[in-house]
Amino acid sequence: MNPVKVKGTFTKDSQPLNGLVAIAEELVDESLSRKTYLVVAEIRPHTSTLNADDGEWTATVRLDHIEVVTDARDRETLKSILSKIYNERTGQSSIFDITEG
Repeated sequence: MNPVKVKGTFTKDSQPLNGLVAIAEELVDESLSRKTYLVVAEIRPHTSTLNADDGEWTATVRLDHIEVVTDARDRETLKSILSKIYNERTGQSSIFDITEG
């Protein structure tokens, strides 16, 4: 399986697509460092790089849009969808353990 990296820097013009600003203060609060968040994101291919040592390609995707899911019902729905897709991809049961807060 080839590695995949995520590039997520938003330019000044694309800041409206950065929904993480809604939780920016929480993200810098060290007391919440163990809290996790559920997000919905849109990505697209950005680059691919060949590792000269092992010949393995690494893909980099660009994060185009991200939003934090805050509604409890939406989170439960999304967790169900993620669990289903994870199971289809890996054959394993989801071990979803999101800290609610």
